[in-house]
Amino acid sequence: PHFDFIKGWGHDFIQAGDYWEGLKKNGTNWHFYGSVADQGLWYHYSKYVRKDVSIIVGHKIQSWIGDNNNSNLPAKIMEIYDGDLAKYSPEPITYTWNCDDPSKNCHTTDMNIAHFVSDWKPWMMGINRVWWDRKNDTEALNDVHRLWFKELDELNKKLNLGLKVYQWNKKYKPTLGQHPPFGLEPSWKANAKDIRNEIKLVSDAHHRYTKLQQ
Repeated sequence: PHFDFIKGWGHDFIQAGDYWEGLKKNGTNWHFYGSVADQGLWYHYSKYVRKDVSIIVGHKIQSWIGDNNNSNLPAKIMEIYDGDLAKYSPEPITYTWNCDDPSKNCHTTDMNIAHFVSDWKPWMMGINRVWWDRKNDTEALNDVHRLWFKELDELNKKLNLGLKVYQWNKKYKPTLGQHPPFGLEPSWKANAKDIRNEIKLVSDAHHRYTKLQQ
């Protein structure tokens, strides 16, 4: 697929007469975070090709489906806000960003999702962090980080996977802790080094994996 900042992955907002919505602003071009990567491609596919998607925008959730009266645009059939969402939201298994403190006024959507951004992914960070043994610790992503390893350990035992989960730093972090070849964030800067060095992505159809080859 070809990308540009006007039509993105194939949808011209201005020509179509619609726009994307963000936390602080809306837009009619493809200059939003991650537009050039999987975030933009998935947004285009789910909303304008498949036309069946629910999108979280801050304190609300929007649901979109195909519109029989306008084949080019989906129709927004529902928009639910924080207050109504809270009625149906159970108490989280664990909290992030101190959202167990009522004074934080966290959105319901924030309390039901843990987003492991950049190199904060559990498999990259490993265990034995300075906060690992703290009790009732909901700062940042600390508690969901511990929960990730706890759940993995339970699956490991149930399915006999043979993993040494709590020896993660020694057994698996040297490999899984490495930065991915195309960067941790969907930005041009993340790929600049590989582009300048003319490193190309080569697909191996037989083994169904991709590798960097110079």
